[in-house]
Amino acid sequence: MKNIIALIILIAATFAFAVNEAVKPEGEGTAESPYVLTKIENLVWMNNNMRTCQSSFFCLGNDIDASETAGWETQFVPIGTAKTSTGKSYNFQGVLDGKNFAIKNLHSRNSGLILHLDGAVIKNLHLENVNLGRRYAGINKSGGLTPECSNSVITNVHVSGKIKGTYEVGGICGEVEGSQIVNCSFVGFINVFGDASGEYSYGGIAGYASYSDLSYCKASGYINCVDGFARVGGICGFVYGMDNYDKYIPRVRYCIADMKITAEGNIGGIVGQNFIENIVRYPGSPSYVATEMGLLDNYSLSVAYTSPENTVGGICATFSENTTTSSENYYDKTGINGTVVGKGLSPENMKKRSSYTKWDFNKVWTINEGESTPYWKLSNDKPYRIAYVSNFLGTLGVEPEEKSYAFKENITINVTTPKNVTFFGIQGDIETTETSISVTLQKDLAIEGEFARYIKTAGEFLKIGKDKDYPAGGHYIQSVNINMPEIDDPTLGSFWGVYDGNNRVIRDVKFNTKSSTAIGLFGSVSEAKISNLGILEAENNSGSRYFGFLGGDVNYSEISNCYVYTDMNLAGANNAGGLFNIFEKSRMIRCEFKGNIYSADVWFGGLVSQAKKSSFEECSVEMFTQSGVIKSKIAGLVFSAYETDFVNCYAKGDCFNYALVAPSPNQELSFSNCYVFAENNCSLPNSTFLNCYFNSNCVAAVEGVTGFVSEEEMKKQETYVGWDFDEIWDIEEGVGTPYFRYAVPEPVGTFLLLLLPWLLVKRHSN
Repeated sequence: MKNIIALIILIAATFAFAVNEAVKPEGEGTAESPYVLTKIENLVWMNNNMRTCQSSFFCLGNDIDASETAGWETQFVPIGTAKTSTGKSYNFQGVLDGKNFAIKNLHSRNSGLILHLDGAVIKNLHLENVNLGRRYAGINKSGGLTPECSNSVITNVHVSGKIKGTYEVGGICGEVEGSQIVNCSFVGFINVFGDASGEYSYGGIAGYASYSDLSYCKASGYINCVDGFARVGGICGFVYGMDNYDKYIPRVRYCIADMKITAEGNIGGIVGQNFIENIVRYPGSPSYVATEMGLLDNYSLSVAYTSPENTVGGICATFSENTTTSSENYYDKTGINGTVVGKGLSPENMKKRSSYTKWDFNKVWTINEGESTPYWKLSNDKPYRIAYVSNFLGTLGVEPEEKSYAFKENITINVTTPKNVTFFGIQGDIETTETSISVTLQKDLAIEGEFARYIKTAGEFLKIGKDKDYPAGGHYIQSVNINMPEIDDPTLGSFWGVYDGNNRVIRDVKFNTKSSTAIGLFGSVSEAKISNLGILEAENNSGSRYFGFLGGDVNYSEISNCYVYTDMNLAGANNAGGLFNIFEKSRMIRCEFKGNIYSADVWFGGLVSQAKKSSFEECSVEMFTQSGVIKSKIAGLVFSAYETDFVNCYAKGDCFNYALVAPSPNQELSFSNCYVFAENNCSLPNSTFLNCYFNSNCVAAVEGVTGFVSEEEMKKQETYVGWDFDEIWDIEEGVGTPYFRYAVPEPVGTFLLLLLPWLLVKRHSN
């Protein structure tokens, strides 16, 4: 056993993360002698020393490949992030000139290259194939260059790749105030999580722009809002300007949007919501003509995928009455329609110069008549850019590798697959599983390669998130059943990728490390998908206050077809769940827990301890009491839940104090097609029940709750009115209560000898 532990330690040491060292760049930081950034370590130094160089001059001396940041333990930390015990962050107020070089393949779980611009100048910079940001509870602004920009000028900055966020998210900036963004572009994927307030803003260039000028900008690719109600625009989610201001007249002009938008809310091809009125310029303000406010000479090819009840517009979804707009805004009416701002055209007419009656085709625009939509003369006949990203494990390559491409230029997309990695296909603007494909460019391309690594041993599993070749955001497929070696803590730490158990199991998982943090096999789970995995014979001896066998805390994730079969001794824990501890804004489908409880002086839920704004579908729990159990705080499905739905779920056993969920004020729970066959209490305030049933032999009736039937009636199909016994449920009439038609894989062969006695009984028996 000691040899096994030593081997694991050796493996961990051998494959340790790359060290993100700080190396001072050449130069003095002055306008005459700027700091010259030539490698990723220079960017780390820039962050670590922002307190003393926040007003300095920087430039790139060559392209910088930041691929290694995918393997850093915390990935890249945005420049200006706090590095001291005071927790103070620093705004960048200097000048960064990219010299038309690129920072490539930057990976960050945070929100952009630079944390905050204030009075800065950023110019001539390319950020290629970035993978930035995350979604989590609370406000999270995110942008390819920066999440926040005020009183700054951004020119000739081009971003490609994938960006995630929650609150205000844009391809270049999350929030912009009193700034200029000129000749900038984004190509790629923006994935966001909204809420019901409708105050979240997402756009291809900026999420939220106040008193700012966005000109000659272009956004192509995808905006996918997972949930909630938002303001979404191909260029900007929300444009704002009101009353006196001595900075820029707010406007969006000469912009192009070609975004595929999936969202609910106010959705516009160029701007989601435009609110500009009562602007009075102070003396000394930029000499813009006051009437040139609002949306001027833009066009949209954007497409909206949304519900009919949402507000959509080819150019703008909603706008203030006093907004000054030009009629010279055009949009492809087959993508987004229904607006009085701008004019809808057919796809054919979008490619005709005569359609754009008052546009300047001498100085501003050019067009390939009948073949392409307009683009700018300043694009030098190379108007197109490509975003090609993957999930860390494999790579996509484009030949020739350029920063921009000409109309009808031929390119080749190649796939590189390392050992033990499988390639699933290219998604986005190209749908193919070919490893090499030739494309003739007629638009920007946003493509994403999907790769997965096979997990064949416990050692490989334990590398996830701890080895640069096994990133926490990767895609994994378990190819064999795994016996976990006896180590103190097999918790991965953090996981935000995809793990497909492939209908395999992990056995003998033991949690021994004393800890006050969340503990479970996958640790902290965020934006992840975990599926088709079984956990057998697990033990928790950690005394952790927050525990779940599959993981500690979960948010924005989907868990499906997973199960845990084990006995439990949870003494010393505080909050615990059979699968997870905290489950927030997530979805659990077809999951199961079975166990004997030996000690449970805890808040324990059969599936999870705490759930909020989540859903549980076709999930079940079977728990039974053993000697010494303390029965004071056990709930059948979830101990504590708020704003959560339960559909087609059941709980069985003899040790519940609460049938489904422990009661609390203002829970707002809904249950449909659920049943409980146990000794329990089902009083839940502010909850609704539809076609739910309870064993009246051991459950006292509750006012306002129906469905109390005898034990014999619970074994008859006719009792369960409105239930689907063709696709979801099955029953052995008169023998047992309903069970699911789906088959969680039961271990076979020698594993049967090690299962608990009650597992030998049919899963659907009482």
